[in-house]
Amino acid sequence: MSEKSPMFTPPVPFREMIFHRHTLRSIAWLELYYDLIYVATFIQIGNFLSKHVEWGGFGQFLLLIAVTWWSWSGTTLFYNRYVADDWLHRVLVFMQMSSVAVLGISVSHAFSDLTLQFTLAYVLTRLVLVLMYLRTARVHPATARFSIDYAVAFGVGAILWIGALFLPAEYRWIGWAVAILIEFILPNLPHMLAHQQLVTLDPHHLEERLGIFTMIVLGEGFVKVLDVAQGTAFSIDQFWFSVFGLAITFGLWWLYFTDTMDHGVEVEKTGALRLWFYGHLPLAAGLVTFAVAAKKLYSATLEHPGEALPAEYRLLYTAGLAMYLLALVMIDIGTHHGNRQADNIQLGTRLLSIVAIVILGIFATEFDATRLVMSLAVIFVFQIGVSVWLHTRMNFAVPHYHHE
Repeated sequence: MSEKSPMFTPPVPFREMIFHRHTLRSIAWLELYYDLIYVATFIQIGNFLSKHVEWGGFGQFLLLIAVTWWSWSGTTLFYNRYVADDWLHRVLVFMQMSSVAVLGISVSHAFSDLTLQFTLAYVLTRLVLVLMYLRTARVHPATARFSIDYAVAFGVGAILWIGALFLPAEYRWIGWAVAILIEFILPNLPHMLAHQQLVTLDPHHLEERLGIFTMIVLGEGFVKVLDVAQGTAFSIDQFWFSVFGLAITFGLWWLYFTDTMDHGVEVEKTGALRLWFYGHLPLAAGLVTFAVAAKKLYSATLEHPGEALPAEYRLLYTAGLAMYLLALVMIDIGTHHGNRQADNIQLGTRLLSIVAIVILGIFATEFDATRLVMSLAVIFVFQIGVSVWLHTRMNFAVPHYHHE
């Protein structure tokens, strides 16, 4: 018999659930299936932003992204620490995926007549995760304190979300924001951090999970632009917009997967690890913002070629790219590159690019879509040039994790 691909983990009965510590582990098929429902929900959140391109709508969009990403990350971290694949575990995961589907259905009116449905869907994702951790507490007494800590933390989050239902409908989002903030804080309390030493994270698996999720979200930009461009013949303006737009998109991929994912995360340093992990939240928010804005800008080349962009479209596009680069700064601080001088050069390049993007967003009031995208493409090509120089001249790359 030929060996199975080492990328994927075979089913494991729950009673024989493997507790991974100081070992490399692989991605399960169910994890990839799980990601798809979240990305579908991200697409719906992007559609929400597309219909609410104003400051209030952008704030609501960020809250929806934070809620959905935090729900995804909770189960992802569980999978990073434990492997379970019995029939009951699969049922629990399917229940969670179903509740996320309801989240996706509800986001368009999450702040109006579907607040109850949205709230209950999120609560169910938390309660399922609580059950997962309670099961591990029973099977692994040595890590029971850790599992119970997390079950209590997510249980508190669920209670806070239920409490938000007693607020007036127009203020429930405030309850959600407070609940999410507390859910972010609880795992970082001193006694929680101490118990986390019982169950170390597997950096190889975590990088792959975040990398795959980022890759799928990055593809959302293609989906949105292809949707609006379907059936149209390229004009000169649209051709050049597409050339420069693709340069930016390829740059987004390059800067993350070459300058970030080709280096290891500092798992031994708690603060760096958390900055690296939480940096993927604004990264995802920036990518979805960019995807929505790219669709708006392409529509502008179709409907108003050569005309100055509406301010909200220009600001949305540049905000998405600035958020993405700011997230990369956070993630880079949590990685080890082996060359402090190269680290400083990369950090300076990121910050300089963010400043340039913000300046364009604020002052490029007369730019049409093509001129704006061309200017931004120059910034990303510059960053790629610096990246290539660092890797070829300064030995910036660090060997990635390898299976022995």
